[in-house]
Amino acid sequence: MVRAKAGLLASLVICSLALSVLIIFGQPVPNSGGRGTGPWFGPKPGLPEISLPGRIYICSPNQGEILIETLSQTYSDLVLTLGQMEYGSEKGGDVWVTGEYTSDSITPGVLFRYDYQISRGLLANWLTMFYETDFPFASIDSIFVPLDGGPVKFINSATGVLWQLQADLPLSVFQQAAAEPRNPAAYPMAVMGQGETYSVAAGIFDLVEAQEIAVPACQLEEVRTEDIIHSFFLNPSIIQEADGTETYTDGFGALRIFPSGALEYTSGRQGQGAVFWDQPQLMQATIDFLVAHGGWPGNMLPVYLSNRPGESVSLEFCSFSKGLPITGENVGIAVEFQQDQVSDYQRHLALAAEEAVEIYAEIKPLAWHLASDSQAGQFFAEGNKHISDLALAFYWQQDRLIPVWRVWTGNQVVHVAASDGRILQIKIQLGGQ
Repeated sequence: MVRAKAGLLASLVICSLALSVLIIFGQPVPNSGGRGTGPWFGPKPGLPEISLPGRIYICSPNQGEILIETLSQTYSDLVLTLGQMEYGSEKGGDVWVTGEYTSDSITPGVLFRYDYQISRGLLANWLTMFYETDFPFASIDSIFVPLDGGPVKFINSATGVLWQLQADLPLSVFQQAAAEPRNPAAYPMAVMGQGETYSVAAGIFDLVEAQEIAVPACQLEEVRTEDIIHSFFLNPSIIQEADGTETYTDGFGALRIFPSGALEYTSGRQGQGAVFWDQPQLMQATIDFLVAHGGWPGNMLPVYLSNRPGESVSLEFCSFSKGLPITGENVGIAVEFQQDQVSDYQRHLALAAEEAVEIYAEIKPLAWHLASDSQAGQFFAEGNKHISDLALAFYWQQDRLIPVWRVWTGNQVVHVAASDGRILQIKIQLGGQ
């Protein structure tokens, strides 16, 4: 009898602790139906799936630089091959060689580029033959694989430093990708030169010339409203706003569902201490939260990560269509951690529709717009601005996609219409990691 009582007491304590954790993190309390954890929104991705770069440039000796479609078959072949890279010699001694990163560092080869600084811990989830402690750097944003079998370059373009490693990997995959005739969907690029009103970081690529681009049909994600609500609250009260927005609350957190389908969750609970998670822990916590509160949509990668120690951590994710990220005002997924829990969650995804592509648009090099009397040209003429990164994307506006240049300068990301140089958005990004 004593043992039975002790066992029962232990079980109750464990249940109490589990429920406390669920409450702190705003998770639904398990119920008796379904999977036992509230609504199920689909499978969970692994860390290797979101540790991949947002862009790949192929620098071919015959065809010049080419931006390939992200998440295409060629993209998959290249990231899978690089993910199996091993040390080319025995560990020990000076296997890493440090150098300066310049535009001359880009020779015939393949450049993998991130939109944020990826930590060595998260990088090790993709490069599976490496441990975090194998890397001599804290973070990088690019990896370059030369076609001639030379050292692989790990690059931090923000600091202008690179680390070289002689590695073992099947170069034939990279050489074949560089030798293939250019896919019509690829984008011919060239290293962007310096301008009169702006400077350009090393290894920044711009279009060679104007070209037509296929603009895909897209639609907004249809959220499972009842399941979303149930994933946050057991028995919430509801407030109906005049514009059709519905707000659900349990007295602590609040979930707003807008007529457009966008949703925003704000937690009213106080967490414990500052966020000091490393990137793998942060990404895993984000994955767990998204899978439990709306699901992982697939074809999505992180495009922004900021860490303000002692304050908050913010992450942003974009979906992809035709190999380019879909961005825009209030489009995508944003998650903010304060202390040890999610404090804010915004979700409004534009996803590729099943209909055939019917619209084509002309896009021009960014340098062309900056040399013209366009809004972008006038903006950059206001002062000496430094372009630290540049990428093609689609911008969601008024239920359609617009091809844009995403231009990183200082703490701003400027969205420039690639057809006429209009500035569609200037976004402040602070504390980038």
